[in-house]
Amino acid sequence: MPDARQPPAYCAELFYQFVQTVQDHAIFAMDPQGRIVHWNAGAAQIMGFDASDVVGRELDDIFTPEDCEAGIPRLELQTAARTGRAADERWHVRKDGSRFWGLGAVTALRAPDGELLGFGKIVADRTDLKELQDALQNRNEVLAHADELKNRFLATLAHELRNPQSVLANSAGVLRRYADGDSQLQTVADMIDRQVRQTQRLIEDLTDLARSSRGRIELRMQPLDLREMARLASEAVQSVMSERRHDLATVMPDLPVPVDGDGDRIQQVMINLLRNAARYTPPGGQISLSVSAEGQEGVVRIHDTGVGIPAGQLAEIFELFTQVHPDHVESRAGMGIGLALARELVELHGGTIQARSDGIGKGSEFIVRLPLRE
Repeated sequence: MPDARQPPAYCAELFYQFVQTVQDHAIFAMDPQGRIVHWNAGAAQIMGFDASDVVGRELDDIFTPEDCEAGIPRLELQTAARTGRAADERWHVRKDGSRFWGLGAVTALRAPDGELLGFGKIVADRTDLKELQDALQNRNEVLAHADELKNRFLATLAHELRNPQSVLANSAGVLRRYADGDSQLQTVADMIDRQVRQTQRLIEDLTDLARSSRGRIELRMQPLDLREMARLASEAVQSVMSERRHDLATVMPDLPVPVDGDGDRIQQVMINLLRNAARYTPPGGQISLSVSAEGQEGVVRIHDTGVGIPAGQLAEIFELFTQVHPDHVESRAGMGIGLALARELVELHGGTIQARSDGIGKGSEFIVRLPLRE
């Protein structure tokens, strides 16, 4: 009766024929000393060596001179003998001297009693993958350099804008002192003052953006009541709401909504969102600010009756320099920084921010969620 553990002879022959005829993988076997004893057609195809060139010789011919000098071929076999397998991902050399990126492994082959019979190695030519990896790496380096240049530009721009901004602020003050009932001078002083405040907000956003990109925003964490942060934020934007004749409604719970956070930064997020709502809501519109505790989160909702957001642009609304309505007159007053900065600050607090809208002309809602303090 045949031994059920031994495959029929035709199965062994079938497997041999399969290994021998594989073209897209180099498959070869070595004795315990690392000398090649079998070399398939794929190995000849990929490496250019015929079986007669390599059988009886060691692996060194297919390794680069620098790897041979470092003892990589022998180390690979020693690792496979010790652990059963050694992964291989490196440059190899063809017979004509050209190189290819080989991806494969060496496996130790042992008898049932554990005796080392030799090694099997399989290698695929993945030069295409290596070239793609190198191209992506180069691209990443170029993008990283461009990002660093952008950060330097933003920091420099913010710094350089402070000088003319200070001059304009002083000029507005002088005009106001000398207006002496002159309504035209008073109007000009008020206009300059409004533009100075707008410029100051842009400078602050640019400075924070540069810090954020370099990972230099530091949070001064402390216990906070989200209701108090919302109250302070609503007070800070009252002048903007009054100028545009908006009705700002606030809805607060009776009980505290405790979070851990940087009070100034959380207020900054709310102020940015409220100003954004005011900017894109026609004069006389309705804006609401609500705070609540939902599950394990403190939730801030800012809703407006403004121009709305197209459904296809909700996903990109928080991207840097993105303006959903570039032709809108109010878009010209901003740089597409506020929402990107708001997202960054919220995420630094371990929270999330989301935008919702039913479409153009149907208003929008921004939802900030922060972890409640245990």
